[in-house]
Amino acid sequence: MMPADDRKPEQVLKPEYLQEYTTAHRDIWHRLIQVNTSIQILEIIAFYPLSKLFPPAEAIFLEMLYWNFNYTCIVMLYALLDDPEGLTLHQFKNSLVKNWLPEKEQQSFCTKLKNCRFSAKCKQLKSRLQKIRHKVIAHRDLKIVNGSLKIPGLSIADLRKLYNETESLFSACSFHAEYGTTLYVPGTVGGKPVQKDIEYIMDLLVKHSFWLNQPERRGQFWQAEKQYKSPERIEELNKWRKKFGLPEA
Repeated sequence: MMPADDRKPEQVLKPEYLQEYTTAHRDIWHRLIQVNTSIQILEIIAFYPLSKLFPPAEAIFLEMLYWNFNYTCIVMLYALLDDPEGLTLHQFKNSLVKNWLPEKEQQSFCTKLKNCRFSAKCKQLKSRLQKIRHKVIAHRDLKIVNGSLKIPGLSIADLRKLYNETESLFSACSFHAEYGTTLYVPGTVGGKPVQKDIEYIMDLLVKHSFWLNQPERRGQFWQAEKQYKSPERIEELNKWRKKFGLPEA
């Protein structure tokens, strides 16, 4: 949840721009929800021991899931930050400064914006995001194809950092509310966090995997095979077996 100015938009903005502000604000907010929820899903998937569950050639759905969410985040963040022909967050911010705010509000608003400047690291990520969007996803640069141009990708952590600073700027441009920016609304049942659907799906994959159930599946051969596994691998296996109420391997 993002704290915003505690005054209502109608208490701050020029009346003739109130509807324009409200419409643009709602659109950007809904797009932030999509991006943030997509990154959350990527973060949850990355938490699970995917390399243990399937050989690479058989993890087609999960690999496609990862890249589709990754590309969606890149395209939508680009549209929020850099798209020269669309409604961007920077365009929204500039409209507040130049048109929508009365002169008496502009100085305090600009002061607030100074605390929301993108960090040097984030500016680098933003530049990389633009290149990936232009040369890899939306269009395929021949130099990428022949290997003469290489653009570093964006990790889940990179996307999270870029999103968080984008959300902070949105917060600075918001009034009189806290804006939730995820479809996964926090909640508890019986004192425990509500399980997200993606967590339920990933739990099922682990719970029924050969990797988790090796001791039971291999039976009398398990103890002999266990001797050839490192303590770290056994420790990781037992961590997940404990999660699902299974005895230590």
